[in-house]
Amino acid sequence: MKFKVCQKNVSIRRIIILITCLTLILVVSIGYYLYISYFNILGSFSPPLENVDFPSEQIVYPPDWPDEIRFPKEFVLVDYSSGLLPDNSKEGWSTKLRFYGNPSDAVKEASSYMEDKGWIVLQNDKLDSGGYLLLLQNEQGTGAIVIDPDPGNPSQTIIITTIFQ
Repeated sequence: MKFKVCQKNVSIRRIIILITCLTLILVVSIGYYLYISYFNILGSFSPPLENVDFPSEQIVYPPDWPDEIRFPKEFVLVDYSSGLLPDNSKEGWSTKLRFYGNPSDAVKEASSYMEDKGWIVLQNDKLDSGGYLLLLQNEQGTGAIVIDPDPGNPSQTIIITTIFQ
């Protein structure tokens, strides 16, 4: 009899170990899925462009706007701000621009223009959205340019640039 009782204990122990292992695998799988899902949603530096209002009318740069960050006429300025920018206590500039063409052409134009104005392109990454992220730096500050296709009009590109001085 003692042998059978011991055998039952071994069986119960095996069942408990099996259930524990399956539970652990399930918890790890759910954790991994949530981790991957989180970074697929937030892993891009690109803002959700469908939630960003882009006026269609061109506006002009204010007179005090630095020449080194006045984009050429190929980039239609539709919005700007000056002063304290979100997530940074330094003064800087932020613009929303429209480019009539695809994102890769906008990247070439923006990179060339910024380099001509003394900025170094530190990083040029392709985003999951089909757009690009440019990280810039010069002796006075840093900046980022997000270039994405317009979800409402594929023949146009939307550019958001933020320069911190």
